[in-house]
Amino acid sequence: MRTRTGITLALVAATMWGIAGVLAAAVFTEVSVIRVAEVRAVAGALAFLPYVIWKGEVPDRHTWRWVIAFGVSLATVTYSFYLAIDLIGVGPGATIQFIAPVYLLAWNRWVRGDAVPAVAWMAAGVALVGVALVAQAFEGAALNLPGLAAGITSSIAFAFYLALAERLSRNLSSPAIMAYGFGVAALIWLVAVPIWTFPTDLSATAWWQLAAVIVIGTIVPFALEIKALGMAPAPLIGLTATWEPLVATVLAWAFLAQQLTLGQALGAVMILGAISLIQRNAGEHQPELIPAT
Repeated sequence: MRTRTGITLALVAATMWGIAGVLAAAVFTEVSVIRVAEVRAVAGALAFLPYVIWKGEVPDRHTWRWVIAFGVSLATVTYSFYLAIDLIGVGPGATIQFIAPVYLLAWNRWVRGDAVPAVAWMAAGVALVGVALVAQAFEGAALNLPGLAAGITSSIAFAFYLALAERLSRNLSSPAIMAYGFGVAALIWLVAVPIWTFPTDLSATAWWQLAAVIVIGTIVPFALEIKALGMAPAPLIGLTATWEPLVATVLAWAFLAQQLTLGQALGAVMILGAISLIQRNAGEHQPELIPAT
């Protein structure tokens, strides 16, 4: 029951990311990739730090290394994903990022030597193909090495983000993980691009799109996913996240008058089938990716 609740929370988070992606689709025309990453990190830190200060929740010296690593992965996955979709498009960028759960399954099987159920591999394969179809990954795709590198970096960082969040959930509450993780990411971006150089001459549309990125695309869904990672194994949460491009595609079809092709419809069915497999076969006792030592 606990695992299924975690997967449900991850589905809600993925839905919100899909909605935010549609609402803020044009924000990059006025705000650079690195600035959007900075906004998300700073907003996330400011949202959760007051709670942590109030509770007096501070990581012990052994946990800090995981906190810093999590913050670096959080900064990396945000920037590299935005850069990938800017260089090679949403379809290929999203498809490459969602290879991450396969990395985690492979880590469990061939590095840790744990048994990985065949149904997990099946769900991973079905979900990945479904994402590629929904995102139209190969339609008009051209070889772009910087974009490909950004996409691969994003998928690796996403895998680390999932595994590290699962590890931290054993020592810290979800708000604390968010506060310290976003705090580390915010420090990185504030050094790289000081806040006083942030452009203020943005249109009203860009400001409300940034607001959507902050609330619907950052604070609430990240909090839900971190909570989910404390309840279900990281590979399952990563596979559940493939729901995000499906939500974005359906919303774009419904409200932005974009065409929904037969291939996308097939991909949607595959993603739904993969998530159904995950829910049906979710076990309560799964191996941890990063041991407590």
